[in-house]
Amino acid sequence: MKRRGLRSFSNFKGFMLIEIMIVVLIIIILAMIAIPAYKNLQIKSRRTRAITDLRAIALALDEYYIDWNQYPIQSSENIMSDSVVCELTGGREGGGATININGHFSSTGDSGPICYIESIPYDPFVLNSNTRYYYYCDSRNGPWYVWSVGPNGTNDHHSGDDVVRSSE
Repeated sequence: MKRRGLRSFSNFKGFMLIEIMIVVLIIIILAMIAIPAYKNLQIKSRRTRAITDLRAIALALDEYYIDWNQYPIQSSENIMSDSVVCELTGGREGGGATININGHFSSTGDSGPICYIESIPYDPFVLNSNTRYYYYCDSRNGPWYVWSVGPNGTNDHHSGDDVVRSSE
């Protein structure tokens, strides 16, 4: 005679609702830990890229100064203008160079145009856009500032999260 009552779990072929809920809860907890860590890692890598890019731009600006005894002038705190880009890339990008052009000779005796940087990189914090770094220099002898908007995405090189490089 067979016993009636509760079935043995060894014969059970499905999952109980509580088991499914526990698995879903564990997945949610792991996601809550992993997603912020991933976002922080993304911000860290963008900041490192911005630091590297700004270092390359600073080097190009200093080399430009050595050759032409002045920095490219941009009197508004705005995205690097096409004329500044053209001055630094030797006409490969942008347009409207006035100093680093054909027929002009630098203080070191080189004939323009001289390429100081292959191309001006784009700000990694401005997603889905081809936005260059910001630049400001209102005097031939500087100081100059070049910066990234940083994780908050606002153009305020005085805020704490922006990546800034300057000649000062």
